[in-house]
Amino acid sequence: MQFGSTNAISALKAAADSAENIEDKIACLEAANFLSLPSMEITPTTLEQAAKLRAEMEARRQAQSQPDASGQNPQATPGQNPPAAPNNN
Repeated sequence: MQFGSTNAISALKAAADSAENIEDKIACLEAANFLSLPSMEITPTTLEQAAKLRAEMEARRQAQSQPDASGQNPQATPGQNPPAAPNNN
């Protein structure tokens, strides 16, 4: 069954209700859920934003994987306090 329209959602839910086979029921519900998702318009701006975000994430990932001069990574992991400064008293 192919509609490509949100008008098919109610028909898919009805088909799921009447399906005797669990796989058919699941397929109809998954298709209805997919068609219920909001649409997203792909534009050059959104593509540029996505590329910029990917580059920023990669830069952060590389910075976190680089050890500092002492050979240790001072980055705190989520939920932990940052490393304490040495006490030279």
